[in-house]
Amino acid sequence: MEYTLIRSKRKTISIVIDRNAAVVVKAPERVSLQYIESYVNSKKDWIEKNVNKMSLLAEQRQPKKYDGGEVFMVFGREYTMCISTIDVKIRIVGDTIYFPSKFLSDPKEKMVKWYISIAKKYIVPRTQEIAAQLNLSPQKIKITRADRRWGSCSSKKNINFSYKLAMAGEMAIDYVIIHELCHLNHMNHSQNFWAAVESVMPDYKKYKKYLKANEHKFVL
Repeated sequence: MEYTLIRSKRKTISIVIDRNAAVVVKAPERVSLQYIESYVNSKKDWIEKNVNKMSLLAEQRQPKKYDGGEVFMVFGREYTMCISTIDVKIRIVGDTIYFPSKFLSDPKEKMVKWYISIAKKYIVPRTQEIAAQLNLSPQKIKITRADRRWGSCSSKKNINFSYKLAMAGEMAIDYVIIHELCHLNHMNHSQNFWAAVESVMPDYKKYKKYLKANEHKFVL
């Protein structure tokens, strides 16, 4: 079985299947290769199961072709794209996203800008609303082009959200907002941090799982 071995000063061996379905083994510096091989072989069934799972998700994360008929997520709902020769801007009617044919020279860039615009209109004021309820005061709230992180909070109390968050359901958006707002008081993921998140949203784990389970759908 092929895998990437990373040694460090850690105390235990762990196996991670990354988003590209590659196997990564993390092991202590002094553990023998023979022991590592034995450990990996003992987890063979688990590894194969999860490699297959991640391979499927990797296939589902393939970039859109923008040829009409593809599904895009907006605030947790699915919309089918229709290439339009008469529209001059992206718009939603019913369950359809009408995408101007004149944008096909650079379709992803046009969609990113569109998602940024709708994220600004909803996520920024929603963050301000929740922050006021929690008596918290972020310095700045921005929508960014981040692809791998839903949000971030800097030591200067600036909060950023990925444009992709506009693809998620509203309760999942609230979870990410609360998550980042709680970082204003806890710049880590300690027990106190998670306790703060739970005090605001007792069922936050449901929405954390939702984001992970649906991440493959949020691709442009």
